[in-house]
Amino acid sequence: MARHPIWLWAALLCSAKAQCPADCQSCGGVSPCVDFCLGGSNSSTCGSDSSHAANGTDCSACQAGAGTTTEAVTSTIATAPMTPAPIRDSDLEVVDYAGANVDKFCSLAAENPPIDYAKGREKLELSSGGDDNIVRKALLAADSPQEMEQLTRDLDVAFVITKGYPMAISFMVSGLFWIICWTACPCCKRCRCFQRERETGTRCLSCCAILLFLVTGGFIATVALSFVGFFGMDAGLVTTTCSSASLLEDLLGGDKATNFVGILPVVSTLETLLAKLTPASYFMAGVKDLLNQTTSLDESVALTKDTVALLQRTMATNVEVIIPSNNADLMHVCEFCIKLLPIIEPVDEMLSTGVASALQSARSEVDRQLDGKNLQAFKDGLVLSLSPLYDFKATLVDTIGWFVRPGDFAEILHWTQGTGSLLFFLVMYAFFVFASILTCAGCSLGILAFKNKAEGIDVDPSVNPYRKSSYRLALCAWTNACIYSFNMFLIGGLMIVIVIPLSGLCLIMEDFDRNLGLQIFTAMGVNQSNSDNFAMLLDISDKCLSTASEDYHAQRNTSMNLMDMVLVRELNGTRFTMREKVVSLAVDPVNMRFDKISNTLFSHPTNFTGVPELQKLRRILRDVPVDAMIFPNATALLADAKYSVMLLDPRTETGVVTSSACADFTPSADLAADLNITGGTIQGIESFFNSYKSMGVENTGRSCATSNLGLRSCTDPDTTDAGKACRAANNFMKTLKNGIGEYARFSCDQFEDPSGSGGLCDVKNMYKDANGVWQNTCIGADGRVKPYKQRCSLKQFRKYMLDFDTRLENVAAMMDDMVAAQMATV
Repeated sequence: MARHPIWLWAALLCSAKAQCPADCQSCGGVSPCVDFCLGGSNSSTCGSDSSHAANGTDCSACQAGAGTTTEAVTSTIATAPMTPAPIRDSDLEVVDYAGANVDKFCSLAAENPPIDYAKGREKLELSSGGDDNIVRKALLAADSPQEMEQLTRDLDVAFVITKGYPMAISFMVSGLFWIICWTACPCCKRCRCFQRERETGTRCLSCCAILLFLVTGGFIATVALSFVGFFGMDAGLVTTTCSSASLLEDLLGGDKATNFVGILPVVSTLETLLAKLTPASYFMAGVKDLLNQTTSLDESVALTKDTVALLQRTMATNVEVIIPSNNADLMHVCEFCIKLLPIIEPVDEMLSTGVASALQSARSEVDRQLDGKNLQAFKDGLVLSLSPLYDFKATLVDTIGWFVRPGDFAEILHWTQGTGSLLFFLVMYAFFVFASILTCAGCSLGILAFKNKAEGIDVDPSVNPYRKSSYRLALCAWTNACIYSFNMFLIGGLMIVIVIPLSGLCLIMEDFDRNLGLQIFTAMGVNQSNSDNFAMLLDISDKCLSTASEDYHAQRNTSMNLMDMVLVRELNGTRFTMREKVVSLAVDPVNMRFDKISNTLFSHPTNFTGVPELQKLRRILRDVPVDAMIFPNATALLADAKYSVMLLDPRTETGVVTSSACADFTPSADLAADLNITGGTIQGIESFFNSYKSMGVENTGRSCATSNLGLRSCTDPDTTDAGKACRAANNFMKTLKNGIGEYARFSCDQFEDPSGSGGLCDVKNMYKDANGVWQNTCIGADGRVKPYKQRCSLKQFRKYMLDFDTRLENVAAMMDDMVAAQMATV
């Protein structure tokens, strides 16, 4: 912002001690009551409820509950009006007055010569008494109000006489006045000049003429200096009015040149937002309606995620094949489960980072921020943010506003500014009086020198020949000069006495920064504990107005954003800036979610069904039967003596790599690459049985489908390798292979029927009806699905896994439909 006159600091500082009454008057908001109840700085002086009642707010609960629990304060917040007193019309009028003064006076100020601040400071230092600056001593050397009071006692009579000596001279002149007046008395005629015959010497007349000439020259110089001073003061008044109006217009209304928003627009925006966040507002009703309209999007994304998660859990749970009834290990591993898990992961990642999830995340974040507790906390934060802004705004309007409102400083300008003002008339009148006095003195001296004595033939010898006009003019000049000098010396002395502390205060304001402000507040006895108002006042003043700190903040790239200066303290004592409370904790999370939507639209397809990772997963689920990739655990099998002897004969050794499917399985090249399958065709149970059934007598009427394949007996004796291998293979077939088909149980979880019947619901049965509405989605009233745990046999597990292709197809199609239908709404 532009550099402003130093006196503006005094207005801001002098208002600091009146913060508490201002808070009480704005008790229509929550912050003052909370501050009172928690024992803040307002609690000691804000005791009357009259100002609160004026705003329609009963703060008696706060006054009666000073020092009460946080819960009591929270209750007060819940029942108190959420919005502080709105922006007054007078606030807007002040901004209009400021703008009018800027238009009127700033163009005049621009015509004035630029201000020499260095030279002005030298004059201030000289006017303040140099090193003997009593104001600086009182404000900076004091550590308490008592010490400051002691220091200010230096402003005694001796100080006034020392600094205001022209006033003493004025009283001496008043004594001279009475001496001169005595010569006018009838009894003092002999005291008058020329009462008897005498001659006035040339030297005396020359001295009087020289003195009169010097006085006249001094008069001319005084007139010139007075005009310079008057027009300098006139320029100062114009500059002061322009600067105060610019400052007020910038602080309250904003400054586009510096991108400073302004206090009133910020307050107005927060008030509008606060009003919109009330449950009954049109805005909230509209947002809630949009949230309700997009519920199906949230549900479809959640359903898709839950379905993928269900597949992941199924694979992880079924890696080892056991008999649940006795927890018997069937020495088989679901290789399909192991290989499918890493293929599911990119699908899950694409789902979590895709467009649908981004839309769901944005919707959920908005819904979370508008949740009852979060919304109330956010609104409380807005209220707590508004309260100090109102205080600072009121300080600006009540102090600096005096300089722009009609009838205040404008009235002073009317009497003092311009050549048509009363002040200019008084100055000219003073010059006229002085000129009249000089005229009387000059005429008296002229008569004395040239026409002092009447001469001629008609002169009466009995009459005093000396002219009376000489001494009468001299008497008039001397008496009026005494009166004039008395007034001028008295006014000059008073001005010196007044200028010294004002100049000292101006120097302090010129050097003002945050540290100096803390010292001044300490000396003034301002209570800074438990209150952030003073910290904010200092911070805003230091960053926005201080010339002493301008370079300091510029070098450190300090944030000049008003939202980084306004502090909000929650009931638990945690302190945030308004940006952190309103932007970082509420706005940014929502914006981040919507930015994610934009970024995702560039990097992800909107149609999840066509994602290559999902297509690959579905192809595997559709074309690879799970039992074709459930193999014996070779390590455990060969470590068991009962089965390791199968390796003794080539007809039985392939049992170690035989799948749990009845038939052989030959994967396509793509499937083999996807699942990292080598060796071509995967041998099934029937092929393995056919490879060794010639080694013994076959049981007739047995089949793999009925899980009872096996030989009745082996031909070779058990002492031979063939006999041992035959018996091990037959035991392997009856115990493990047939056991898997008959006794093994797999996790085949589904979703719970949302009707509450206790049954299961399978998303493979989902379909879109003629109206475009998806049916049998398994989604409950809460918008989510619930898991339904169940176990199944190998045959059921095979079908369960093959059906997962349809499940994923259905949930992905529903999610794509919701994205297409509701993206614009979100």
